Amino acid sequence: MKPSFLVVDDEPDFLDSVVRMLRVAGYGQITPVSDPTLVSGLLDDHSFDLAFLDVTMPGLNGIEVLKIIKEHSPSTACVMVTADESVPMVVEAMREGAFDYVLKPLHPDQLLHALERALARDRLPAEPVPTAAEDQHKTGIVLGQYQLVELLAEGGMGEVWLARHELLSRQAAVKLIRPTMLGAKDRRHSAVVRFEREAQTTASLRSPHTVELYDFGISDSGSLYYAMELLGGMDLHTLVQRFGPLPAERVVMLLSQACRSLAEAHDKGLVHRDIKPANLFVSPFGLDYDFLKVLDFGMVKAPVETDQTKLTVEGVAAGTPAFMAPELAVGDTDVDGRADLYALGCTAYWLLTGRMVFESASAVRVMLHHLQTPPSAPSLLSEEDVPEALDRLVLLCLAKNPADRPSSAYEMSRMLGDIPVVRPWDQRRAEKWWRLHAPDALAR
Repeated sequence: MKPSFLVVDDEPDFLDSVVRMLRVAGYGQITPVSDPTLVSGLLDDHSFDLAFLDVTMPGLNGIEVLKIIKEHSPSTACVMVTADESVPMVVEAMREGAFDYVLKPLHPDQLLHALERALARDRLPAEPVPTAAEDQHKTGIVLGQYQLVELLAEGGMGEVWLARHELLSRQAAVKLIRPTMLGAKDRRHSAVVRFEREAQTTASLRSPHTVELYDFGISDSGSLYYAMELLGGMDLHTLVQRFGPLPAERVVMLLSQACRSLAEAHDKGLVHRDIKPANLFVSPFGLDYDFLKVLDFGMVKAPVETDQTKLTVEGVAAGTPAFMAPELAVGDTDVDGRADLYALGCTAYWLLTGRMVFESASAVRVMLHHLQTPPSAPSLLSEEDVPEALDRLVLLCLAKNPADRPSSAYEMSRMLGDIPVVRPWDQRRAEKWWRLHAPDALAR
């Protein structure tokens, strides 16, 4: 049985556009309502799986319509549609039972992602949501001096390819964004500027624990790309997913390396703003094992930002909700390196427990937890022994007030070095682990 939708908005043009988006996505049971006062009577005879509600409407606003829907049908997933991402509005909507919210102007991808989140929570009957674009990339394309060989990964902003330098025969990882992947035309300039800044920022950092950039450019077809060193291990999200939580001594060693990369960036006035396990990559490197590198400086905050370099979409917080510092969750643009240290605390939590600090099907609820909810100590959820000093440091990093966190990445690195461990994670143990669990990475 296909899901049914209720769309309530007093603007006819916007109402029509939402209905068209849903129909293009393959959904047909849609009831548009332009007068919010009619919703109560409609619910006497109809039930809906999901409702999209405009927040600002005459007569009844979206929050009041939400309350009416929840009284009639508590199981209906309600998504608020708004041009205002003010925290009080979000908090009130979530308290009244909203599932999530999306921002105007509404892009089809936002609508489909809201549907996917609801489907993932089993609130709606399972039905595949068709994608708007198909992979049209072919191997053999040459970008600058690099020939694409194999697609390695896809993300929200681009793709990562295995590539080979035509003259040096050196392998590299090429991050690529094609023009068709940059979204609506009015947002493409910001996407291009963001991509260029990520390349320039990464190139300016010299720490061995920051991924090395080889080349950057724009192809004849308008594709944006940069080539970086190819790493043979895995990110920390994958590491824990595949092998479970890590021993405390290994966590201390990995976090110490991340601090070295961030310390240099912070000294330059740069804040990463998207530190998370997926952006921390560990691999055998030269004669070292468990060598960590920080990836993806695409969300970085520069020391001085103009209107042309403020790259987050208006009203949308930077970063990943599960690892987002409270000051980022409320959209504060005046953040410093302590926001990254909060994210490192969230990362430590994942490494030690295999769980996020706060978990919810709704990204907004997760951000509200970061703002309001005290975290539990990782030792309470870890199967491994967690030293008391490490427990304290993780909770210190997760302080709601930046002033209560370690003052800098240098300070956090020092505190990590002072944590007593029964058996240090040395090169011998690291080599044994890689030979046992991921021997292919040693061959790169």
